[in-house]
Amino acid sequence: MDLKNVQHLEITRHPYESGKERNGGDYWFWYQYSRENRGDKFEVRYGTSSEFTFCRVKGSFEKLGCSDCPDYDGKECHAPPVLVSEEELAETLDNLDEQEEITDAALFSEVVV
Repeated sequence: MDLKNVQHLEITRHPYESGKERNGGDYWFWYQYSRENRGDKFEVRYGTSSEFTFCRVKGSFEKLGCSDCPDYDGKECHAPPVLVSEEELAETLDNLDEQEEITDAALFSEVVV
């Protein structure tokens, strides 16, 4: 996939076993890759169907909740976003497994002057 014109892309990892998506240990995960301009870096945001405390910026479960994280101010995480290059995202796409698929994508609109 040529990523030069991709503004947003989402990959979803499906659970193996239905009924365990909230607290049974087999969660949905999604990875959102977005960029505001045509630079070569994508900002990554993470998500899960788990009901446990999960950081969308770092993509990890927090043992003691976000209040234990030095980047959390009581309302949101201020950790620097994870950035990946077009090459890193292309490698991720080349290595999707049977549980993962692209579930959303958007291209930059071409402006004709």
